[in-house]
Amino acid sequence: MRKRKILALLASALTLVSLGGCELGKNTTTIASYGDGQTVPAGVYLYYQITAYESGFYQVSDPQEDPMKQSIDGVSFSDWVTQKAQEAVKRQIATELEFQRLGLSLTEEETDAALSGVNSAWEANGAVYEKNGISKSSIELVALSSAKYSKLFYAYYGEGGEKEVSEDELLDYYQTNYKRVAQIIFPKTNSDGSALDEAGLEQLDERVGRYMELAESGEPFHKLIQMKDEEDAAASGEEPVSHEGHEDDENYHDIIVSKDSSGYYPQAFLDAVFASDELNVPAVYESSGYKAVFIRKDLMADPDDFTNGKETLLSNLKSAEYESELLSAADQDGIVWNDAAVKRYQPKNLKFR
Repeated sequence: MRKRKILALLASALTLVSLGGCELGKNTTTIASYGDGQTVPAGVYLYYQITAYESGFYQVSDPQEDPMKQSIDGVSFSDWVTQKAQEAVKRQIATELEFQRLGLSLTEEETDAALSGVNSAWEANGAVYEKNGISKSSIELVALSSAKYSKLFYAYYGEGGEKEVSEDELLDYYQTNYKRVAQIIFPKTNSDGSALDEAGLEQLDERVGRYMELAESGEPFHKLIQMKDEEDAAASGEEPVSHEGHEDDENYHDIIVSKDSSGYYPQAFLDAVFASDELNVPAVYESSGYKAVFIRKDLMADPDDFTNGKETLLSNLKSAEYESELLSAADQDGIVWNDAAVKRYQPKNLKFR
């Protein structure tokens, strides 16, 4: 459990940031070289090993057992971590070379933003980093690399980019892969979290049926959401959820879900939502913990949702392609691995305490 806690700290300390640079020996201070004598410090590789270890830790069949004795998708845990770490190094090299090719640079503001979390990360985890040969300067190095990775993405796919994604293409992606939904949730639990008994479940079913009838009769769905909140407050004796300023906003309670948003919503719910294209037709979804009355709505009911979400949509549309192209480019960049360093820095040697 101690290892898991430390790994969680490492992951939260520098989201989307990878580290670098260590000096563990004369011939193993760098992990790879490329371009015109440019090198990647071994600390970069060591940090990528740590982040890969953390990711893999939750993908093995039994997280309570030593992951080094397990495998992921038929690959030994050690080899899996090594592969992911080397992919990350390749990605960083390709990012740097493409950044140079396009003549890009980070502004002072972008640089400051990239480095803003380095000090706090070092204060929280510096001892662990140092035990693994990762210096603070290396954290700064890859924090900047992460910022370049992001800026390069928009230089590719953003407005005026080499592979600019048109408004029409982005809108088509949005309309094909997303749906607008409003839902009313009815938990199968009491206010104290205990499970409803048989009588309580019968009352819940009757309540769900009543809301379905109201929705089918054409009662505005946002008014049903407000009514449900008021009923819950009356039953509990608590203040109702405030809808002040949004009483007549039909879209205020909507959620926009994608086919791939199972990290936020149950896959079974997403399957139910995407099972039909019918709009404004109420339906019931049931899970082990609750029932929900929901409707699908016009995705473009609020065009601002599309406008404000363009960056996220672009990332969802092109991030996999971008990653694949960078890794492919790295294979053409003449990377020379330092075999001595690769041999020396094995996942089994990482230190977490």
